[in-house]
Amino acid sequence: MILDKNNIPNKLNKFIVIEGINGCGKTTLIANIKDYLENNNKDVICSREPGGTPIGDSLRNIVLSSSKEMTPEAQFFIMSASRAEYVFKKVRPTINNGSFFISDRYYYSSLAFQSYAGGLNFDFVYNVSKEVIKECIPDITFILDLDLETASKRLNLRNENSNEKDSFESEKMEYHQKVRNGFLDLSKKLPERFVILDATKNKEQVFNEAISILKDIYKL
Repeated sequence: MILDKNNIPNKLNKFIVIEGINGCGKTTLIANIKDYLENNNKDVICSREPGGTPIGDSLRNIVLSSSKEMTPEAQFFIMSASRAEYVFKKVRPTINNGSFFISDRYYYSSLAFQSYAGGLNFDFVYNVSKEVIKECIPDITFILDLDLETASKRLNLRNENSNEKDSFESEKMEYHQKVRNGFLDLSKKLPERFVILDATKNKEQVFNEAISILKDIYKL
């Protein structure tokens, strides 16, 4: 997806979001962008949803360890509570200070997971989420798009060296396909700026494509 340079607002928040299905490479891309910005003398804060605050991290543990036992409604309200803390205590102070904030997931994940895959009403999830985040809209959201087979292989390798249990990953393939389709649909449906990156490419290619877009936006 090509960035429409005519759709860049005059006031930038230095707020970047990375989205996609589990295993798409978000963590790697965030680390590479952070390194690039810091090497160019930029202040950068990175965090993740759900989580990012003490309360948020506690809520994250509840959701990720119990998602198959919870209703989509419960998942969404817990995510929204975590997000309220995240925006108020992490995102807003960082962008008000003029630093870059890079977020691993944002409210788009609630739409993809709890609405597209979980069946909650789209307008309900969208309107509640917008009330929670208020004016904290990303300058750009990168969606790392990846087929489920490749994502599954990557997750298996990652989980061999990780202690964090994520019960979303044990959902059926149909669920994850709905999540993937949801992210792709959001890029067309929402009046915000998205760029879809082909996450089957190697990490250097993905990073180079992302940083090229960021250079255009922020005149780096």
